[in-house]
Amino acid sequence: HCLETGACNWPSGFSGATPAEGRDSRLPVVVREARVGSVALHLSHPSLTQALDIGLHDLQQFHEPSGHLSFSAQAEVEGETLAIQGDMRPQSAKHALERVDLELLVEGALASLSVNGSSAWPFSPEALSLLASLEADSAAELARSFKLPLVTQGNVKLDAGLGVDDQRVQVSLDGVFGEYHV
Repeated sequence: HCLETGACNWPSGFSGATPAEGRDSRLPVVVREARVGSVALHLSHPSLTQALDIGLHDLQQFHEPSGHLSFSAQAEVEGETLAIQGDMRPQSAKHALERVDLELLVEGALASLSVNGSSAWPFSPEALSLLASLEADSAAELARSFKLPLVTQGNVKLDAGLGVDDQRVQVSLDGVFGEYHV
């Protein structure tokens, strides 16, 4: 079911209509609220010193009266607790490839990560633009917690960007990770 405006926040690619008929081929769905109690992830990768266990708890997605789609969760990574909050504006797209703005904030005792950007909805890599900032007091503790094989001292202050412009992907990374300058 869609909002009174006709907009939907979780369009899918299935419907009986075909594009040739001149109608939108997406099946409109609005999820006003969703909750997931607990999810456990066990990640292993050759670049990690050992497997990484991540627990996600109390995941929530809800429609705000202001028209935003908000989400939140609590995460636990190797005993470190993280608070996750996000926002998508507008919470729905009335037309295919309409621009939506995204915000994500992940905060914990060791570090904070913020991500801001925009994309088209449903997600389209051609319209993606993201800026991220990671800050931590101790690169060594952050690397240890995320099972990264880095031995370094100092703080973390990284700024990254990702965007697509005229069929080109643009990536930027600037800052420090302990003793490493990028």
